[in-house]
Amino acid sequence: MVKGASSSQTFYGPTCMAHLWNRQYQVMVYYDANERLIGEIMRKMHSFFGVLVRQSDIIPIEPKDWHLMDAAVRDRVWKEIWRRYDFFDHERAQDIRLRKIGDLYQSYKVKLHRGWLEHQRDTPKELVS
Repeated sequence: MVKGASSSQTFYGPTCMAHLWNRQYQVMVYYDANERLIGEIMRKMHSFFGVLVRQSDIIPIEPKDWHLMDAAVRDRVWKEIWRRYDFFDHERAQDIRLRKIGDLYQSYKVKLHRGWLEHQRDTPKELVS
């Protein structure tokens, strides 16, 4: 909520999830019989993934496709996830979670292109600089 705004108005900004970035312990992740995440952890972890994808100091915007991303970047992303979440089957979890990150990365790139880069192309250079 923005300071000075009436209590009936709520203003929302980008999700930063500071409580997850600053957490100094791991949360155990549990699965059901169909290997789907259980409970509140799933929602929070996927929200964290969305924030992680938008962090340009961790995942650069440059490659057009997640599959072209450098292995060092993928390792760094996994380390950021691993710092906050613990999984029973680490290798399987890494593959599945990085695939989810790849999907979110592609969606973010499309939104970024449509929302900003596409308009940048139509703007005269005199207005951009």
